[in-house]
Amino acid sequence: MFRLTRTAINEIISTFVTNTDFKPYGKGLSGNAPIIALGEGWAYYIGHFYADRTYGINSSCQREQKGGGLWCTADGTGHPHLDVEENFNPNLTVDNFEWIPQGLFHDLRDPTGETAPVLDQVAGYTHAQLFNTFQSNIYNLQNYRLRLLQTTTNTTSSQVTALFSQYNY
Repeated sequence: MFRLTRTAINEIISTFVTNTDFKPYGKGLSGNAPIIALGEGWAYYIGHFYADRTYGINSSCQREQKGGGLWCTADGTGHPHLDVEENFNPNLTVDNFEWIPQGLFHDLRDPTGETAPVLDQVAGYTHAQLFNTFQSNIYNLQNYRLRLLQTTTNTTSSQVTALFSQYNY
C-alpha cells in the first residue's frame, strides 16, 4: 500500500500545480491513474462499509458523486453509506472522477439484481477474498479482476467481467 499512497500523493501534488478543475486525483489519464482507481475504489468502498457498520440508519445524508443523488435514511434502503455506493454511476460525465469505481467493490459483495446504474449480476464475494486479491504486483483493475477470478472459486467469471466492463475496466 505504500506504493499506492506515494503514487496518489504525487498525482495529487501534480494536479494542484497543473490543473485546478480535477483536484485531487487528476483526469484519470496519467500513468498513475490505474493504481489510483484501484486503491481509491477500495478506499471509498471500505470507508462506507465501516461507516455504515458504525452509524447504520443513524447516519447523516451522503453524496459521493458530483451530479449524483443525495442519500438519506428516508431514501433507498435507509443506509446512506451503502446507498451511495450502490447508486454510483460510472458513466456520469459531470463527475470528474467517474473513472474511480466507487461502487465496484460493493457490487461484488451485495446481492444481485440491481439494474441501474449498472446491471449487477455478481454477489457473494467476501471481504477476505476482495482484500486478499491485492498483491504487490497488482497495479490496475484489469489485473485485479484476473487475480480475483484465479484465486476464488466463484463461478461467475462472465458476470464479473461484465460488471468490471460497466465500470469501464
